[in-house]
Amino acid sequence: NEHLQQHISNLKQVNEEYENVINGLKSQIKIKDEKISDQHQSIQSLQNEHKERYNKLQQEANQLQQTIEGYKTKTQQLDNSNKQHMNTIKSMKEENKSLSKELQQSKDVNA
Repeated sequence: NEHLQQHISNLKQVNEEYENVINGLKSQIKIKDEKISDQHQSIQSLQNEHKERYNKLQQEANQLQQTIEGYKTKTQQLDNSNKQHMNTIKSMKEENKSLSKELQQSKDVNA
């Protein structure tokens, strides 16, 4: 009987030691889980930051593209306007030549 009680006492002690080891392992696992969770949140936070930056850069790129298109349109309009002015100047020069000839012919007739 005493031998049995000693054996039971030994088993209880071994069981207690195993429970301590198990609780220690559970504690370590919990700490590692928390670290993983923190790292996961950090990663998600960084991903969100990068998405925001990417979207902002994309918007800026779109605005710049629109600005460039606007400049192209204005340049084309100015080119067209410039051509019209050059044509007007050209026709005025021709008209001026013609008038000069008429004036010269009129002077020659009157001379």
